[in-house]
Amino acid sequence: RIAICMSTRQLIAQYIESDALKAALALSPKSTVAVLRSRREFDSSKNYREHKTLALAAQVLVVTHAAALIDSFNPDYAELRGRDVVLFDEADLLADAADLRATFSIETQGDTDRDAILRRAAQSDDPEERAAASAIKYAIAHPAFYKVVGFDDVGDLMLTHRMPGRMIKPLVTDCRRVIFTSGTLQVNDRFDYFIRALGLTSIDTASRHIDPAIHGTLSVEIAADEISDEEKAKS
Repeated sequence: RIAICMSTRQLIAQYIESDALKAALALSPKSTVAVLRSRREFDSSKNYREHKTLALAAQVLVVTHAAALIDSFNPDYAELRGRDVVLFDEADLLADAADLRATFSIETQGDTDRDAILRRAAQSDDPEERAAASAIKYAIAHPAFYKVVGFDDVGDLMLTHRMPGRMIKPLVTDCRRVIFTSGTLQVNDRFDYFIRALGLTSIDTASRHIDPAIHGTLSVEIAADEISDEEKAKS
């Protein structure tokens, strides 16, 4: 049982509809693939729980990077720690992705009492809000220059994290096996920057950069006669 973490929902949609996935499932028709959707996409807790039960039962669970961050603080969100392998696609984005810096926020509805807001969020039926409360509490208890807790322009309580990859360390530490893939994990042929960005101490000695034997082909056609502007527009 594996989990695939992708950077955006758009990429997940492309993956689910891809010919490559369809071909793989044709070779293994008993395999199941499911995407875990956000609680906020459902009208009721009951509908969300039914969806979550089916999604977590799949052999291949697909989630966003943001969902993995949520699971890092709320382990029952996607239950990634129970997977045999957790694979992060485009893992270089974990280090400093702008959209991950503000993953955790809580609507305050005008309340300015931070402790009361966190207590209320911790008891919410929305697992994402509970995870936000946990992440914000952790940031308050473990202050650092790269993370700030405060109210945003609309009054919501927010954790702004300049090194979002570090929030995933608890998940990486607890999982059986984690694989990071990307075309840009190395700097000067070393993984040091990526390791520091995620707050890790080491990586598997088998980690390496892999180049494909063939990157692709390019066909170039040279026209014998000059092409008119009209023909260029058509092409």
